[in-house]
Amino acid sequence: MPGLAKLHKADCPHLVAERLAQVRPATGDELATFEVCTSCLIGKRTPFDSFESALEALPMPLENRSKAREVFRALTVTRTWVPASRQYIAVAPSAGDTAVAYFNRSFVDVRLDGGGYDRTYLLSGSRTSKTATTHGADQRQNDACETCGTQLPNTGLCDYCDG
Repeated sequence: MPGLAKLHKADCPHLVAERLAQVRPATGDELATFEVCTSCLIGKRTPFDSFESALEALPMPLENRSKAREVFRALTVTRTWVPASRQYIAVAPSAGDTAVAYFNRSFVDVRLDGGGYDRTYLLSGSRTSKTATTHGADQRQNDACETCGTQLPNTGLCDYCDG
């Protein structure tokens, strides 16, 4: 993939539509110069045919699944995956599109058109939860990865990039 600091496969999880359209085989010089993207090298995410099958792979509490399904039904998506970290389910409208929502065990973040996310807390992740309040989890604002735009987990390390 030209113009990027690393080599990527066509199914790389953080190639957006514009970059996906530019994918071409790397030249010998590019293969010798650039490293392969870690996500492409390891194949960090697992795609799912349905949101329901992804819910079975993510250890989300049963009491949170009903609300998660409600949020999911309001979205227009065709792609569902879980990263190797098994921290969330991501959904996107189609190949090359960035995720429009991240379904975590106790909350869902839905990307807003103007930027940022709308967070919906699920039953076991209530804002009034003593654990969440004590640790300031309800006040944490995660940034987006500078490389692919994916919301960063609390570790601050992107599940898709090396950034």
